[in-house]
Amino acid sequence: MALEEDETRYKSIANCMVETSLQKCCVARRSLIKDEQLTGESRLCVIIDATSRKVDVAMIRVDTPFYVGEIEVLCMDNPLYDLILGNTPSVRDPRDPNPYWIGISSVSSDKTEDEMVTCAVQTRR
Repeated sequence: MALEEDETRYKSIANCMVETSLQKCCVARRSLIKDEQLTGESRLCVIIDATSRKVDVAMIRVDTPFYVGEIEVLCMDNPLYDLILGNTPSVRDPRDPNPYWIGISSVSSDKTEDEMVTCAVQTRR
């Protein structure tokens, strides 16, 4: 799943038109990403306060009630959460998690417990 341009919309607040942005990227904590998951690309990430930084890009597999599958993420050293699923296609609304989701820890696997990493996920509100 490739990153898409952020969608910009205009909203009326106190009779003024203001620009809003719907983030369409996903972010993951860099310490949870293996080097072999890195794509070799880096992207300029503009933060909410208009500062920017160059970050690595990785392809990871996620297993959450909101999205299961491969997804492209921007790697940040200290994001607010371990994984942030942006407003990307196929990501479920935070009020609509998959009621049939089982999760990787409930599925038999040939991986050892040390090889499986389970993290809490917070999606947009």
